[in-house]
Amino acid sequence: MGFLAEHNAHQLTLAARLTAVAKSWGVNRDVRYITTDEIEKKVMIDCVDGAPTWDLVYAGGIQRMAKWGCCGIVKNIAPLIKLVGDPKLLVWDDFTPSARNAVTLGDKVFGLTVATSSRRPRPPKSTLSG
Repeated sequence: MGFLAEHNAHQLTLAARLTAVAKSWGVNRDVRYITTDEIEKKVMIDCVDGAPTWDLVYAGGIQRMAKWGCCGIVKNIAPLIKLVGDPKLLVWDDFTPSARNAVTLGDKVFGLTVATSSRRPRPPKSTLSG
């Protein structure tokens, strides 16, 4: 299982979890950490050059998904989800509409959004005085 990601605390934690999953499946895991700025260049060069591609890419933001999907760099995973998806593990309807829209084009699904932090946003400061 090849995993390409940024090198920060969140992706290190995600990589550790993926290592546990890979081990339980009996597959090897290959992780490469690069900067956010390098991710798009690395993925594009590997695709054009015909290099072995990555199984998982932490894209550093969903803004790349539509472009990569239209260019054929990432594949439609909707058939895979239907074929081997476990409804106990992946409940598509539990994703917010914004999260689903960010990684889909029509009936095609090009990725899954992931929260890499359990930190909750701070509530807005009250504008009331006193």
